[in-house]
Amino acid sequence: MSSAQLVNRACTQTSCSCQGVPNGLFCGDGQLNCIPGHVYQCGGDGQDSCDFGVRNSCEQCGQLQC
Repeated sequence: MSSAQLVNRACTQTSCSCQGVPNGLFCGDGQLNCIPGHVYQCGGDGQDSCDFGVRNSCEQCGQLQC
C-alpha cells in the first residue's frame, strides 16, 4: 500500500492484548480480545493496544499485506 492510499484514522484504545507481539501494527486473529479483520497498534509495554478498525488485507489473509 502506498502512502497515497493511507487514510488517517483514530486509534481507539482497546482491550486487545498484544502480549508477545512486537511494537507496531498487527492484524487481530480472534485471540486475546482482538477482533479478526481489524488492524491494531501495539504499545511499548506489550499489553496496551489501539484499534484502527477493519483493514482489507487483515480480512482477506490475516496479514498486513497479502
